[in-house]
Amino acid sequence: MKKVFRSLNNALNGLKIVLLEERNFQIHIVLGVATIIIGMALEISQVEMMFVVVAIVFVIASEVINTAIEDLCDIVGPNPDSLIGKIKDISSGFVLISALGAIVIGIMVFLPHL
Repeated sequence: MKKVFRSLNNALNGLKIVLLEERNFQIHIVLGVATIIIGMALEISQVEMMFVVVAIVFVIASEVINTAIEDLCDIVGPNPDSLIGKIKDISSGFVLISALGAIVIGIMVFLPHL
């Protein structure tokens, strides 16, 4: 049981670090909360809200993964390197794809309610 609590503590610490240090993560959190509030105000269905929440969680999780990859790249290759730059760009592209997908889901869910 100790291992479970230690793992949970490590995970929460990681989220705290990302929340305090990463501006894009903070922006995604604010936009996610605002989107949920708007969804509640527009009284979207439970199924629609589920899609919205899944999209938000995917974007936020993508940002966490991107941060971990970028930090690892900075340790492995602190000097400018084309391969490290490529890895960071690909990782950022992952976040962009998830954000664009979330935008499409948002349009599909919210547009009929407006």
